Amino acid sequence: MANQNGETSLSVLTAGWIKQNPTFVQVLGMCPVLAVSTSADNALGMGLATLGVLTLSNLFISFVRNIIPNEIRIPVYISIIAAFVTVVNLLMHGYTYSLWVSLGIYIPLIVVNCVPLGRAEVFASKHGPWKSFLDGVGMGMFSNARLQLFTFKISWYVFFLWRFSKDRHGSWNVDSRYIRYGRCRHIRMGT
Repeated sequence: MANQNGETSLSVLTAGWIKQNPTFVQVLGMCPVLAVSTSADNALGMGLATLGVLTLSNLFISFVRNIIPNEIRIPVYISIIAAFVTVVNLLMHGYTYSLWVSLGIYIPLIVVNCVPLGRAEVFASKHGPWKSFLDGVGMGMFSNARLQLFTFKISWYVFFLWRFSKDRHGSWNVDSRYIRYGRCRHIRMGT
């Protein structure tokens, strides 16, 4: 069902994938992408933590948006986001300790990431609870997807550099499994 702006629930849910993409369109929120995308477990854990924080903070802010004075809205938003980050941090410490150790300081840094605060200011403060919930879920799912994408890309680069690297004499070391039927003839096998 569309509202007066023509926004449907599906368009709100999928806005983070294409139109309002924080990483690739707006180039925001790159810190967690670059920091924890060293393994798929770290990326998934950080993505799910961000999904939880975005969804819960958007929902809560949309409930209290009419009672927050305009002059102090940003500190209130940061406090709400910090409260949910603390809950997520404690849950990860209690239930996924090894992931909590590997993510370290990057979990509390979700508070100062621009994506949760930006979504609180731009969307949750102006829309009702249902649309704010959908926006949090959509942006959180995309946050998880971008972390997985960057993890895959970094893993591919590491794999590529490990399989196709120059030795100390300047020759290319190429695993013979990657040369089939005369392909890669320009790459000389290392000795």
